[in-house]
Amino acid sequence: MSLRFFAGGGQPPRSHEVLRLAPDGNGVYLTGMPWPEQPPFDEIGVYAAASADAPGLAALARAALSEGAGPRHADTGGESITLDGAEASWSPRDRGPATQALVDAARAVIADARTHPLAVVRADLRGGQLTLSHRGERPLRLALTSGELHAGWGPAGHPPSPLRLAFAPSVEVTLPERLTPGATVALDVPAREPVDEPEFATPYVLLGLRWRPEVPDEPDALAGWLIAGPG
Repeated sequence: MSLRFFAGGGQPPRSHEVLRLAPDGNGVYLTGMPWPEQPPFDEIGVYAAASADAPGLAALARAALSEGAGPRHADTGGESITLDGAEASWSPRDRGPATQALVDAARAVIADARTHPLAVVRADLRGGQLTLSHRGERPLRLALTSGELHAGWGPAGHPPSPLRLAFAPSVEVTLPERLTPGATVALDVPAREPVDEPEFATPYVLLGLRWRPEVPDEPDALAGWLIAGPG
């Protein structure tokens, strides 16, 4: 893979997104938490990615590399581009014009990739139960058979920040070692603390797990975070 776009970091639970493309424009997108740039936030995993204009995307990457690295802010994480060994990084708060053009183009590729799941787990909240379902054609392997489930509250119609849910009490849940295509897993949701703000009275859950993307040149295991709310 010659082009790699990365976005991630910030306050825990940290976001993590990687887009990798070969010179022919084909590759993969993987995410352990796409907050706050790339909804939906109720699924993570590996997706097939493709750029119809790979030379154009490479040209945008070269322009961003020429623009150079920008300031970084630890609380918001960072973004970076790597092309044929050259790399530049910056904060989402301080994108230059060339960098913004690259990010916009990369995000368009990512948005399309989200419609082509390879090994993806989706979380669906219904009443007192959270259901995990597999989307795609390859098994999704988990690095640990335990996860942490937080039950809290958020605004109607929009998932709350994962940081808000991470402060809610958590329980340990048992997970399978792998999810095969079409498989589902049901998890009981713990009781929530009473609502303290009327505008944040919609139930949500945050599930944390460790998973193996099984993608070349990526870590063996990544932290994954899913936010699920009312359908």
